Amino acid sequence: MELAHEQWLRGIPGSNRVLKDRLGRIVREVGVNTMAQPGKDLVLSIDSRLQYLAYKALKEAVTIRGASAGTATVLDVQTGEVLAMVSQPSYNPNNRSTMTDAGKRNRVMTDVLEPGSTTKTFTVTAALESGLFTPESIIDTSPGVVRVDRGKVVEDPVNYGPSTLERILYKSSQVGATKLAMAMGEQPILSVLRRVGFGQGMDTYFPGEATGTVPIRERWRKTEIATLGYGYGYQVSPMQLAKAYAIYANRGISKPVSLLRIDEPVPGERVIDADIADTVVNMLRSVVSKDVGGTGVRAAIPSYDVAGKTGTTWFYDVSAGGYDSSNYISHFAGMVPVDNPRVVIVVSVQRPQGSETGGGQVAAPIFAQIATGAMRILNVAPDVPEEEIADVSIAGMAGGVGQ
Repeated sequence: MELAHEQWLRGIPGSNRVLKDRLGRIVREVGVNTMAQPGKDLVLSIDSRLQYLAYKALKEAVTIRGASAGTATVLDVQTGEVLAMVSQPSYNPNNRSTMTDAGKRNRVMTDVLEPGSTTKTFTVTAALESGLFTPESIIDTSPGVVRVDRGKVVEDPVNYGPSTLERILYKSSQVGATKLAMAMGEQPILSVLRRVGFGQGMDTYFPGEATGTVPIRERWRKTEIATLGYGYGYQVSPMQLAKAYAIYANRGISKPVSLLRIDEPVPGERVIDADIADTVVNMLRSVVSKDVGGTGVRAAIPSYDVAGKTGTTWFYDVSAGGYDSSNYISHFAGMVPVDNPRVVIVVSVQRPQGSETGGGQVAAPIFAQIATGAMRILNVAPDVPEEEIADVSIAGMAGGVGQ
């Protein structure tokens, strides 16, 4: 940001008129030609307390999981300010010997990845906007597998049977999302993706800010429409994903992302109908609900309602030119507290090792740790009585790509 705002920070040097002797030494100042103007202040939006909290939580999880990389983003819902953004691996700028090429990148802003099932939120939004579906619509996901085109098969870990849109979200049904996408076609989904900002710059002035990619095609194959429905075939940055979820937290209003502190109210632009945004957010509550067996129960935190979505994608190995089905990227995107959201937090962990690799198993607990501390640091009043808090220490739901 210092580089991007160099002119703002630098100021303007002044000049004086002076008398010099024959040796060039200044004898006397005669007057002032131009008054010096000091550089202006630049105050970042980063909250050092939240930054430390997020850094510690992410580093600990990446180390324990043996992951290759990770990111965590905390976005202020009301202003669009970036309160924290951390990446792993990292380095200590006071000790350059710890600096590596991998550790230099601010992955939150510069890296792009396929968001996976975190974008079923947008697929469900498109379904409601299309008029073809309502919250009460039933999509039969039996027998837990659907053939899309020429041998392409999409399957769920188990047969979820007849499912509402809410159940498709909290069970993260690939079959359900595929059937929604195939019924609508690509255009309603693409419309939502573009309105929430995917494939576009965020105008943060951060050098190297990624825009991501949303495909433009004259003709779409059935497999491409299907994968669009459950988060493959396009790429977004972690910050773009956080900005998109902040739209739902703001009841359908998009606000610009800012890396600088904001002291005035921030105007926004409505991109999703308020009733539809509210409906989808209420569905996302169930993702962290133990009662219905949501995939994100480990994201629940004491005394606050959480809404969010898990995601798990195959790792794309550039050197191999394809997906590595033995390695995953685990995601969780969510907001807290639900009734009056204060922050949106997005966590992504690349290539976690061990038996747990799903977004609900790896990324959701990091979200919970950051969210718990954020509520305390930001002094947000609890909205759930202690006696109603469910035991969230249970094991996460069984994973699988897409969950």
